[in-house]
Amino acid sequence: MKNSYLNIRHFIAVLFVSCSFSATSNELVSLTDFGANPGQLTAQFYAAEQSRDLIVTLHGCGQSGVLFAENSGILAQSKLANVNVLIPQQNKENNSTLCFNWFSPDDQQKGQGESESIVNMIEAVKAKYKIARVFVVGLSAGGAMASNLLVNYPSLFTAGAVVAGIPFPCADDLVKAISCMKSGSSISAQLLAKKVYKDNSTWPALTVVTGKKDTIVNPINSEQMAEQWVLLNNTSLNKTTENKSDWQISRWTDAGVELIEVENMGHGFPIDINPKGNSSPAPFFHPNQISLAKYLLRKWIN
Repeated sequence: MKNSYLNIRHFIAVLFVSCSFSATSNELVSLTDFGANPGQLTAQFYAAEQSRDLIVTLHGCGQSGVLFAENSGILAQSKLANVNVLIPQQNKENNSTLCFNWFSPDDQQKGQGESESIVNMIEAVKAKYKIARVFVVGLSAGGAMASNLLVNYPSLFTAGAVVAGIPFPCADDLVKAISCMKSGSSISAQLLAKKVYKDNSTWPALTVVTGKKDTIVNPINSEQMAEQWVLLNNTSLNKTTENKSDWQISRWTDAGVELIEVENMGHGFPIDINPKGNSSPAPFFHPNQISLAKYLLRKWIN
């Protein structure tokens, strides 16, 4: 089944146990032997000193996982905060343009494909390093995969950030995927919540981020995702809004949900306008008054 999706995945991209380690450069090591790997993914890992926190980064289409962690500023900020970082990597045999296959039934469902591979990586690192809190941040296709993981494994994560992503479940084939990217979910936020609701679940806190001028993934996806998450927490849709010069944050405090909307930003990740080595301008990384990496590390790591 996986091979039959390759051409579809390429088209979408154009639009849009025990573990062991082997050393590489820049203080990162390769994660190997982490258990079942049905998604055929690889990963790099940064080990902080005696830290019980872990941030998982999920790159976008056409990106290197390591460069995503570096260019976003997540890796630099995690080093400053003494936080472990797990960096899964897609490969061209799975997807010719290195997108996580967020819409493929073989990869998006619990206990299958790429999502299972990522979870097994996390569980292996948790066991070896006695991790207590796990956070995930993903961009674009990585953001869509992050929303899959947060819905299917809510007890695994303390919090997540979905940047220019897609709510789950929005698509399980090519036509639906394109429709979601361009127009948002065809069903309401209420139905999105109903489809994934689990009794007695504690849902992770969620930060949703979108550029208001995103023409690749319609910002309505982020609005739907935030509302879906509030409904999953059975809390009021009443919100407070904080306005800045070029971005605003809507917060549903009781639900632990916030939506960051960045003015004049297209598809991508907001980085420090004065990076000073903590992030780097590159395609889909936009210098901005809000550095998302700094914001998330301050919010997540006490």
